[in-house]
Amino acid sequence: MNVGPIIVTVAVLTIMSLYPFYLKKYKPHRYKGIWKSIGDITKTPSRAILYPVGFLIGGILYIMFIQ
Repeated sequence: MNVGPIIVTVAVLTIMSLYPFYLKKYKPHRYKGIWKSIGDITKTPSRAILYPVGFLIGGILYIMFIQ
């Protein structure tokens, strides 16, 4: 695994985890379905950002110790 796939995955995870809070605040009529489910699971933006940060730290540790 290289750095490129980790960066792309972290970017996608960041968008997927924080986008529901953007929708809830600025476009409430679109806050439904999967976005509402993701927002309900993560509850707050500060908690939602932990998923991409955790993946980034795990990917860096994997590159440092496994490869």
